[in-house]
Amino acid sequence: MYAINQYTWWNFNNIKDDLISLLEDKSLLLVNLYNRETGKKDKKVNIKNSKNSIILYENCILGGIDILEMLDIIIFVNTPDDICFIRTMQKDFLKRTMSEIASRFLITSFSENKFFNMILDKFSDKVLLCDSDGNFTAFPFITPVKQIPIYIPEIEESHKHKGTIFCDLDGTLVKHIPVPSEDGIDIKLLPKSAEKLQEWHDKGYYIILTSSRPYNKIFGILNKLQEKGLFFDQVICDLPVGPRHLINDSKGIEVRAFAHVLERDKGVGDIETI
Repeated sequence: MYAINQYTWWNFNNIKDDLISLLEDKSLLLVNLYNRETGKKDKKVNIKNSKNSIILYENCILGGIDILEMLDIIIFVNTPDDICFIRTMQKDFLKRTMSEIASRFLITSFSENKFFNMILDKFSDKVLLCDSDGNFTAFPFITPVKQIPIYIPEIEESHKHKGTIFCDLDGTLVKHIPVPSEDGIDIKLLPKSAEKLQEWHDKGYYIILTSSRPYNKIFGILNKLQEKGLFFDQVICDLPVGPRHLINDSKGIEVRAFAHVLERDKGVGDIETI
């Protein structure tokens, strides 16, 4: 949840300082800005003094209450989610997969909703609501975002699962890298990883990959794993890096909880399941 919350992405102290500079009629040089054309932070903008001008902050994530209190009016463009999603697809379809577009849209919506609820609750007296055509609208109903999409393969209904396998990703199925890339380009399968997961699948196990990698950076990795033939049913991310305990009850004398401790990068080839 920390990773997908956009409030953790920005330095709001710098944003506030920039706003104060503009209000004090000072010029402002912004560097390392995100360039949508290149996809890199290589853009530079010089804002000259703003005497007798109007300052517009075009974004919904503007920071905390102290920044909002400095604004004279907040224009809430209340565009339906389905229209926003279509526009996002049209903008990003050449450079991102559908799952990435959906993930980014919901991640953004998650943080925007927190912001929307705050301004509607605390700053309704200076909020002007309109749609994207400029027509006045009423206060919107905020649809909560409770999850983001992750890869779930199609499973035949007739396939009966005999059990569940929770399997770590880094250092267990793929070679551990201290600072892994976001697109999965550095993914290297450990020996027999794909074969073992296929074996467990054929035996009827439901396979869940576990990882401390954040959800919002997992899609490139999942695509790369699928390209390399790694089969899995579900993924759980954002886990702490500490120990993981498997707790389950037994059925009579049948033990239903097992743990397999491996050396890092040894692989899962020698694990035997019942």
